[in-house]
Amino acid sequence: MNNAIKLSVIASALTFAISSASAAQVYNKDDTTLDIGGYVDAVYWSGHNDLAGDGDQSVSDRMRFGLSGRTKLSDGIYGFGVYQTQSQHNGDSTEAQGTDLRYAYVGVDFGKFGTLEAGRDDNGFYKKIESVTDVFERLGEEGAQFAARNSSKISYEISYAGFSAALEYQAAVDSYSAADFTGDVNNGYNAALGYTSPDVLFGPIGIQVAYNYLNFQDTKSFDKGDKDEDDKPIYYNADDSKTFGVALTWGNYGDGLYLASFYEQSKIAYNTVGQDDDKIKSSETAVSYGFANGIVVQAEYTWKDYVGYDDVSSISRKSTVFVGYNASENFFVWADCNFDAGSSDDVNDDTKYTVGARFVF
Repeated sequence: MNNAIKLSVIASALTFAISSASAAQVYNKDDTTLDIGGYVDAVYWSGHNDLAGDGDQSVSDRMRFGLSGRTKLSDGIYGFGVYQTQSQHNGDSTEAQGTDLRYAYVGVDFGKFGTLEAGRDDNGFYKKIESVTDVFERLGEEGAQFAARNSSKISYEISYAGFSAALEYQAAVDSYSAADFTGDVNNGYNAALGYTSPDVLFGPIGIQVAYNYLNFQDTKSFDKGDKDEDDKPIYYNADDSKTFGVALTWGNYGDGLYLASFYEQSKIAYNTVGQDDDKIKSSETAVSYGFANGIVVQAEYTWKDYVGYDDVSSISRKSTVFVGYNASENFFVWADCNFDAGSSDDVNDDTKYTVGARFVF
């Protein structure tokens, strides 16, 4: 499967691959290049997706547009910048729809000495752990805790002979977004180590381990989605968040068989006396097969255990099945279905499905 087909399948989940075959290079002079690219898609949602009201069916539309530039600084050293925005309608028809900034970062590529970047990007823990199973479209991937982009990051990554290391510093930022909370962060960091082997049977075997730490500001601005009796948000005084994770992969996504799995566990501590820690454990396992003719079939199992106040446990077990087809290098269609696989009674067990089409430019 060529790079354009791979991009069509995973463009909604992974960092925008502006340098792929589907992007257009609009400038190339004196060791400086500028590429543009993006996509437009439309997705039909079944009921129980809460897009246009509880239980209603709807069609969403999404547009992404990105720029990527690169320039030579000296022999073997390049500066680069990446920018991407997104605009979408999910169950509404507001004409003046806002535009969300997804990526905005600049950096220096030192070649074999690694890459340094700063700005708005994916969390480093997500890149190394959770992204290995993030190969689906709108459904699935419910075990990831850091699959959101945030600003105020400085990160460094290096790899050699199959080994890799990454370190990220999170500077102070308000409204830091994660799956289980939105909070004001004072500082934080994450670190990862990994190894990818040469091909074993159908592809390389990879392992990654990572740790993520966030220190929250001493204010009641930590929102984990709880509501009071008047249906108003409850804000907490959180202390910090600590997360450990490990990921395993086998194969190359989109090229034959690909297997991936991760496990992670988190603890969120509070400054309030008597407030119990939140403990979160989750895992995802995905299997995918990419055929040479552009067809991709895949499935995923997600498990998540959330233990909150008074040690009350809420367990989510969900499965997703997916089939996609690249009708051409720039046009992709898919259908997927997400269903309950034995969740606890407090977890929504509605079956959902989507059918979508995307044009990549």
